[in-house]
Amino acid sequence: MRIPYDKVFFTSDTHFYHKNIIKYCNRPFDSVEQMNETLITNWNNTVPLDGVVILMGDFAFAGGDKIKAILKQLNGHKYLFLGNHDHQINFPREYPYFESVEEQGVIRVEGDPEIPTQDIFCNHYPMISWDGAHRGTWQCFGHIHTCKEKNMIKEIQSPNQYDVGVDFNDYTPVSFQKLKEIITKQNLYGVL
Repeated sequence: MRIPYDKVFFTSDTHFYHKNIIKYCNRPFDSVEQMNETLITNWNNTVPLDGVVILMGDFAFAGGDKIKAILKQLNGHKYLFLGNHDHQINFPREYPYFESVEEQGVIRVEGDPEIPTQDIFCNHYPMISWDGAHRGTWQCFGHIHTCKEKNMIKEIQSPNQYDVGVDFNDYTPVSFQKLKEIITKQNLYGVL
């Protein structure tokens, strides 16, 4: 899949409707409704209507009608790479409001003046190596709920990978520009 650099955003582990994730990840919300509302607002304030959002899994902790209701409210074309909670709720392969649902894959971001083409391996889980890692392919992942205070894989993480989960990114999708800046800094100064 090829995507213009100024239209693509990355996120993971939104866990819409997951009440216990507030406690488990120490999220700053008083209720699941407040969390859902904040996630939707942050998403729509960041992603334009014609944007493309690459989700690295664990989208929601709910059934089909609730998922449809959330998806209808979110800007952009949404591509889902399945997470462990997505399997538990039996996502069908052809799900309304997702452009595609896959286990993992590589997207190509194009058109950036500094990086004309950049391949990004997308998977829910952080990996030690991935397809194209030795040729400069980045990896976006989620799953581990990195927070600002603690990156539990920092010692083994490649500078070409980044946790795009909401817990590490102010409950907001990450633009390609921001991802490029972070990965460039990580390559110069080490993993954040």
